[in-house]
Amino acid sequence: MAEEQINEIEVKLEDLSGIDCGGGYRKVRAEIFIDNTLPRVRQIESAIHEILGLYIGNVVETGTITEIAVSLAQAIEEIE
Repeated sequence: MAEEQINEIEVKLEDLSGIDCGGGYRKVRAEIFIDNTLPRVRQIESAIHEILGLYIGNVVETGTITEIAVSLAQAIEEIE
């Protein structure tokens, strides 16, 4: 069963003087859980939705992300 959504942030102070990063960088790790009982096209749609949410969820409404995910999943299904 999927765990409850929890966001963790850990800030580390390190010597980054040898890296051209402007003072800091971030590394993001995500686990996405997809219901394996859904039809394949719905699984694809859900995966796309969650991935888009990671990248643009703070600036794009969920409804818009859903519309994009549905369109992309349908296009992928037609190509296959």
